[in-house]
Amino acid sequence: MEAAAEIARQIRLRDLSGVIVVDFIDMMEESNKHEVLELLQKGLRRDRAKNKVYPFTSLGLVEVTRKRMRATLIANYSDTCPCCNGSGRVISKDAIIMRIYRWLSRAEYFIQNISLRINVHPELYDHIKQQGKMFEVYKDQLDFIGDPETQVDQFKVFKLPNMEEITSKFNA
Repeated sequence: MEAAAEIARQIRLRDLSGVIVVDFIDMMEESNKHEVLELLQKGLRRDRAKNKVYPFTSLGLVEVTRKRMRATLIANYSDTCPCCNGSGRVISKDAIIMRIYRWLSRAEYFIQNISLRINVHPELYDHIKQQGKMFEVYKDQLDFIGDPETQVDQFKVFKLPNMEEITSKFNA
């Protein structure tokens, strides 16, 4: 009986949600099972969250379903990562290089005979120096700069000599 009351209290206190399975070990008598189930239901009646207590299974388990009321603690005390947008992963350097190349392809008509500076994160800059053979077509036109202020998955394109940023003009 004490366990049933404490379980109801902990479910509310910890804002547990989903399917919660409670194992009341070695309960044989139906009358005891009924009392425990009633006490658990009574303890959860005070809960603002929608919940449902299911009867004992043949294995002596009680299932409780409960809908979450509030945001999780992690959601309350953290922000989404600006680099990965909360996915836990950052886009690869090769994928960013392909974004830059597609940007240049879309802008090709408008940037003929114009010198450009492309600011990228220093790690990406090193990668472009090693792997950026696709930019050889633009070698007289492009100047890549490693800029620690630029995010890992971003790039900024500037029209020279006046340093007018034109990145957003040709983004898809």
